[in-house]
Amino acid sequence: MKKRVPKILLVLLLISVFTVGCSSDDGDAGSGSSFDFFIVADLDGVGFDAGVNEGSTTIPTYTLASGGIDIIGNSNCVYSYDAGFTAINDAVLPSSYFNFNAFYDGSCGSDAELAVFKELFVVGNESYIDNTSFGKGIEYVYVLNGEDYSTKYGDQTGSGFRITSIELQQELIAGDLYKFFHVAEGVFNCKVYNSSDPSDMLEITNGRFKVVIFAKNDGFLDAIGN
Repeated sequence: MKKRVPKILLVLLLISVFTVGCSSDDGDAGSGSSFDFFIVADLDGVGFDAGVNEGSTTIPTYTLASGGIDIIGNSNCVYSYDAGFTAINDAVLPSSYFNFNAFYDGSCGSDAELAVFKELFVVGNESYIDNTSFGKGIEYVYVLNGEDYSTKYGDQTGSGFRITSIELQQELIAGDLYKFFHVAEGVFNCKVYNSSDPSDMLEITNGRFKVVIFAKNDGFLDAIGN
């Protein structure tokens, strides 16, 4: 299976409200994370914390992950959305992100996606992609020192993923053109398997997240459906 490399969005260049950086003293109170936006969990019982801070002026250790594999047809398009954090140096810190696989399946073009973008991500449970199913679902990816672990390489019996809060936001780019994104919060647990050796499995427990999910297309305010 072809290995996916996430596209990276340097938010400093596109959305001024997010400035990536090292951990702060405060973070999101009650989350267990030292970051404002984060994925925090226990990996085989040992805690890890990946994320970015709002308005940080320190040297960044993470960037927001964006992109995802898209299937572009003549009239129908299928979009997947990466959301999480890519380490500047994954030999030292882990990259940690979700792929919301095939969450958009419809007409191509910016107006078509933006018209339904508000409805694509809702509060509730979602199923994982695993080694027996592929299609719409959640993939969680953990990368450290070149080793790529994912939920899609093995069984996910007993795993769970739930969005507990979702908020659509927008940021002015230029003129009347906006970038749209969801801020999603939730909880998760799963098992991730080494892409090169699926017998190498890591267990993720006590997971919490607050991530940004970007629309593929920019547009005007009236492009977003009510």
